[in-house]
Amino acid sequence: MRQPPRNPLPPGRRAGMNADGIHFIVSGGHVADKDASLTTTGVSATEDFKSPITRALLEYWNARRGDRPYPAWTDIHLMDLYRIAPHVVVRDVVDDGREFRCRFSGTRVEAVLGVHDTGRLLSETYSARGAEIIKLRYAAALEAKGPVRAVGYVRAVEKNLPTGFEVIYLPLAGADGAIGHVIAAYDFDYEPAPEEATPPA
Repeated sequence: MRQPPRNPLPPGRRAGMNADGIHFIVSGGHVADKDASLTTTGVSATEDFKSPITRALLEYWNARRGDRPYPAWTDIHLMDLYRIAPHVVVRDVVDDGREFRCRFSGTRVEAVLGVHDTGRLLSETYSARGAEIIKLRYAAALEAKGPVRAVGYVRAVEKNLPTGFEVIYLPLAGADGAIGHVIAAYDFDYEPAPEEATPPA
């Protein structure tokens, strides 16, 4: 069995964000902020996923990579993922991970977050502070060179209530063999355990 990669971010590293996006701590506990619309805790490199949506993407990713560290973008066919495609986001790595451009965003993700960002950079979609926090999460997948998990709550646009989620981030090779893309899947029906996250007040 392949060993999960090490946690790519140092213990105790913290980051915050306003209502444009996310607010998370990468090592245990949780961060509360009256302006936060998304709270994420325990961002970690792991293969331990609970949601059937995140597990489905992990299984597909593992099958497509074979004995390689990670598959290529050309190995991925979104039609293969039609059952979970509404929950999937694909971003291209820009400038060695200093930015990420959205290549595909599923309808469920767009409905919950209220963001239509296909073709746009993070900095073109979120506030400067928010874009930097989201970059950290995608960058974790680049550093881990394997699966990264995050759980938390988002204040869903469709109902304006805290909604639990689990998300998986997975690296994909580009044309040159280096990591050129990250594919993610969100399950907004996931209810975090109390030790994983607490809803924002």
